[in-house]
Amino acid sequence: MPEIIEPGKPGSRRRLEMVITKEELAEAEARVVKTLSKRVKVPGFRPGNVPPAVVRARFGEMVAHEALDDAVNEKVRHELSAVGARPLGQVIISDIKKEEDGSIRLTVEYETIPEVTLPELSRITVEKRVLTISDVDILEQLEAIQKSLATTETVERGIREGDHIVAEMTEFDPNGDVTFTGKVGIRYNRDELDPYLFDELGGKKVGDECDISVVAENEKGENEERKQHYKVLEVRELRMPELDDEFAKSHGHESLDEMKEEIRKALEARIERELELDFEWKIIRAIYDSAPFDIPESLVARRYEGLKDQVEIQSADGGELPEEQQREQIMRFAADLVKRELILAAAIREFSVEETEGDLEKEIAEEAEDRKMAPEKLRKQAEKSGDIERIRYVARLKKAMDFLKEAVHTEIVFQ
Repeated sequence: MPEIIEPGKPGSRRRLEMVITKEELAEAEARVVKTLSKRVKVPGFRPGNVPPAVVRARFGEMVAHEALDDAVNEKVRHELSAVGARPLGQVIISDIKKEEDGSIRLTVEYETIPEVTLPELSRITVEKRVLTISDVDILEQLEAIQKSLATTETVERGIREGDHIVAEMTEFDPNGDVTFTGKVGIRYNRDELDPYLFDELGGKKVGDECDISVVAENEKGENEERKQHYKVLEVRELRMPELDDEFAKSHGHESLDEMKEEIRKALEARIERELELDFEWKIIRAIYDSAPFDIPESLVARRYEGLKDQVEIQSADGGELPEEQQREQIMRFAADLVKRELILAAAIREFSVEETEGDLEKEIAEEAEDRKMAPEKLRKQAEKSGDIERIRYVARLKKAMDFLKEAVHTEIVFQ
């Protein structure tokens, strides 16, 4: 029974050719007839006692059909078991052909876990970024807090950078017909505003008016030039609290210096987590590029189903991606997660990675924190439900990742 695998990288899809002999088909037919003789009703015979010959004569077409199904299923089960196959998802049976000698030839296709062989890890170089937090980074965080607490106050002067404006805007199409009229709020920031409108509004006071031209899409999907007329109704100045010790005390700190230090520590912890995750993914990709393998589609599909309602991917400008692009991005992420787990599983097997009790306790503590519950309570629940084995496996995967970090050659890059 030859196994046909396309040459190249270790495959996750297997294709087997099988032959059901005439004798095996006869055995399957005998099993079907025996079952039908107890199930069918034939006049003149007691239920369950219909002779095999009568069953064959009265239900020949049904016998032949069910015997073929039975023989195929039995053959597939036996042969897959003989080669130690553990199919993922559906087993596809095709090309069923009857030979001249009465045997049946068929093809079986299925997915299985691919044979992942790790490359020589010491020959893999992975870049690890190290980022130093500067005073500018801390100031940006403080200013973000400032802006979140900012208030506005009406002023009588001309418009300046940072002001909030209320204006009446009227838009006209090329024929002079009004397409929109109403009040609009405008943040007068150069980076956020149309450059022509920014220039026209600069220095304007309440009651002043200006006009600009813009290009917009009409109902036919065509671009057309439109005129917009603005009349300033209100100018409001942004007032932010002072960055001083009183500001820090209102946020639970003794002084502004202490607040800056806490911000520094929080930034360092967050960036360290992000860069460590980035480093891990670089290792996974480098290993995969050095020793590629097929990624089982059925495992990716399962991952996708678990992710699609939990993950939302935004476009580069922060907007919502179309549904099809969302699906493609999440499927790509699902494939990466499967790739990562297969590589880590290979590391566990090849290097006999085992989690310690301390590793397990750490993982329980992390999950308990995420769920906002006591670690002791989570452990009792997990041991009772059997979920403790999943937690053990997660701890083992993390330990395998730590092993890979130590095994590859790391190139530190300071930024």
